[in-house]
Amino acid sequence: MKTEVMHSTWIPAVILGGLSIALLASEGVAAPPPQALQSIHRDCARSVLDQGNPPQCLRASSVPTLGQLYPLGIAFSVDPDGNTSAAGEVESREGGFRFPDGTVQITAAPFGGTAGRIPISQADIPLTISAPGSYVVVEPLSGVSGFDGILITSDDVTLDLNGFSLSGGAGTLDGIRITSSPSRGVLLQNGILRDWGGDGVDAAGGEASEHALTLRDLTVIANTGNGIRAGSVVDVHACRAEANGSIGIQVGGRCVVEGNESRANGSHGIQTENSCSIRDNFVWDHPSGTGIRVIGGATVVLDNLIGQCATGVEVTGSYQCFVARNAANFCTTAFSAPSGVGTVASDPSSALPWGNLKIDP
Repeated sequence: MKTEVMHSTWIPAVILGGLSIALLASEGVAAPPPQALQSIHRDCARSVLDQGNPPQCLRASSVPTLGQLYPLGIAFSVDPDGNTSAAGEVESREGGFRFPDGTVQITAAPFGGTAGRIPISQADIPLTISAPGSYVVVEPLSGVSGFDGILITSDDVTLDLNGFSLSGGAGTLDGIRITSSPSRGVLLQNGILRDWGGDGVDAAGGEASEHALTLRDLTVIANTGNGIRAGSVVDVHACRAEANGSIGIQVGGRCVVEGNESRANGSHGIQTENSCSIRDNFVWDHPSGTGIRVIGGATVVLDNLIGQCATGVEVTGSYQCFVARNAANFCTTAFSAPSGVGTVASDPSSALPWGNLKIDP
């Protein structure tokens, strides 16, 4: 990853080859004269020069050790004015750079890279994103009572939780809320939303609100409301909704809900409106609700595994649906739809190729 090395006091740096790096003097100590820097630099062919007192070579680790540079292998030079030039890339593992005095600079980007993206830290919460851009979380985040965690009011936003959690608590609202408006073009991905007083993700609006929203690799756990709630034109991929107070995943029409897990939520596992593709999901433990519920029709419900629900798959509208190759295990009612349901059998061999499988409790 490309980053700036920050330690104590800055002195000028220049940028070559896309790398910005600053080499510095220790706190309260003046930088050595340029001639001294040039002399010392000759001994630092594969290392960063820490301009402390005395100046030292900060050598790269031979293995990707936490908190050290790896690999370096780039060319440095110092001009007569003391400006340091670098061509190439500096990479770091999560934890920053370790300096010879034992201190560790932790403002370096986490492993995986944040170059060109706008960082979000705890000091920013609660946060409103009101401009397009690519945003990345750089540490675990906690909510503030009376507020959403992150409110998105702009089109064309990518928000990467970067594997971190965004946690709520008493009195909090939604984890991430997206205001209702057509064609938002928002991508949310790669993190955990838990313990919010409202929904984990709230982009509500139903069929009339076209969000053009993509949710990917999110885990939404133990939120008071829904795990995920969104309007129409929404893709939900590889998300996990568990132990939320209401519906695990609730979206409007013209949606794609594929490859998700929904377990032990207070109401239904997955609920959609018209014209959706609901495929390859695992839905379990909704004893008072429906595993997969379609309010409307013109929807494909294919290759899902549902278990321990009051109803496995339910279609409430009059439009034709295609419900096939699903398995409903230990549900009071396996399939409930006015039309479009493939043959329901208890023997897998007789259910194939387009039938559904029912295993009675």
